[in-house]
Amino acid sequence: MKTDVPVTRKGDKGTAATTRWQDPLAALRDLETTFDAIWTRPFLFRNPAWTAPAEGDAPWMPVIDVFEKDTDLVVQAEIPGMKKKDVKVSLDQGVLTIEGQRHADTGIEKDGWKKVERYRGMFRRRIPLAFEPDSAKIHARYEDGILEVTIPMPKEVRHRPENVPIE
Repeated sequence: MKTDVPVTRKGDKGTAATTRWQDPLAALRDLETTFDAIWTRPFLFRNPAWTAPAEGDAPWMPVIDVFEKDTDLVVQAEIPGMKKKDVKVSLDQGVLTIEGQRHADTGIEKDGWKKVERYRGMFRRRIPLAFEPDSAKIHARYEDGILEVTIPMPKEVRHRPENVPIE
């Protein structure tokens, strides 16, 4: 953030400011913000070739919500416009993986021009679990653009708030 403060020089006789004073610490604050971004978002600065989309597709990742509901862990992924056959849910060594591909809609064209803002292409979300669930009891349901995966939690990992006595 640059802070410019107007100043007048001696002999200007009250005219408008002819120079501007710049906060000497502003550049350091800008540098600090940049370094903070590197540490809080390290993958922002990786090699673009590593994240290049395949065949011109834009990279995307569906947003998810993870929460406890009764005795289950519930994962909801927002994947509107996708078909069940294009989504896969798997469990491997305590990691739940949701992956799929949204195909490009080639039918959108008007008067020879086309504008596409929706993301398409492959995605993968990996959610590490704090327990090894029984894969036979996991249930996945897809409705109205929301994929919901329900995972029964073992008794020993269920969150139960404990009351602390106040003296």
